[in-house]
Amino acid sequence: MEALIIVKPETVICWQQKRFKKYWTKKSAKKNKPGRPSLKLEIRKLIRKMASENLSWGAPRIYSELLMLGYTKKQVSQRTVSRYLKKIRVDDPGNTRKKRQQWKTFLKNHLESSPKYLIFDRDCIFSARVKQFITNIGTRPKVTGYKCPWQNGVAERYVLSVRNDMLNQMVIFNEEQLRDLLKQYVVYYNNERCHLSVDRDSPTGREIQYKPFGSAKIISFPRIGGLHHIYKWDKAA
Repeated sequence: MEALIIVKPETVICWQQKRFKKYWTKKSAKKNKPGRPSLKLEIRKLIRKMASENLSWGAPRIYSELLMLGYTKKQVSQRTVSRYLKKIRVDDPGNTRKKRQQWKTFLKNHLESSPKYLIFDRDCIFSARVKQFITNIGTRPKVTGYKCPWQNGVAERYVLSVRNDMLNQMVIFNEEQLRDLLKQYVVYYNNERCHLSVDRDSPTGREIQYKPFGSAKIISFPRIGGLHHIYKWDKAA
């Protein structure tokens, strides 16, 4: 009875209202937390696995492989993969911006030995003086077909992919080894490598591997001597 004399009924009601307000605010904040939901442990482990097994892969390649395993854009995004890669990799291939090679650098890199051929399109900038200079340094100029400017771009893009995906990461001992690796790469490039230009699929098309019901695990299959891998679901026994 003495407590009722010290504390008024209105004060007790006010305390109760504040208590309920705090309770429901806290409960609502958990359900309606802004932003993308936290990344599942399963996906985080898979990103780490892909990053460690494929050192040249950046966020676009890893994200494409996740889509091939049946994960949806609601479950994971390329931006999320990129952010997570920064935590586990100091240098992410998908985030580094490479400087364009200047002519001075090109000539400096080829002072000791000249390339056998130099392919360029029919732009008027490649005048007779330019062609003569190329010939004088021991290189044979090769011009793309008439009204076919795409030839140069396609060739350059493919050679860049071969260099980044394979040649820059290994030592080639002879022509036979090079030819064998190039055959393996062509098969991988056309049938299994994900390309942004074909909506993150391979040129010949890959079947999406959906997670089977029950317990399952991811198995990686090495390609080109383990430089690259493809991933598939395997139902646990």
